[in-house]
Amino acid sequence: MDPLDGTREFLSRNGQFTVNIALIEGHAPALGVVHVPVTDISYRGPARGGARGVREPGLPPRRFT
Repeated sequence: MDPLDGTREFLSRNGQFTVNIALIEGHAPALGVVHVPVTDISYRGPARGGARGVREPGLPPRRFT
């Protein structure tokens, strides 16, 4: 888990940071999730498959100022 990728970007409040989480099973990656807080979009996918973007319906993009 990388709770905040883009620490410099987060501190400068430019919106270019993500939260990254990986599920490891048997010493190998099984699932990955990348969340973009500014847009409320999450990308997720299995280790050997494509990633899909998912956004919560009805939520406006967040602004960090």
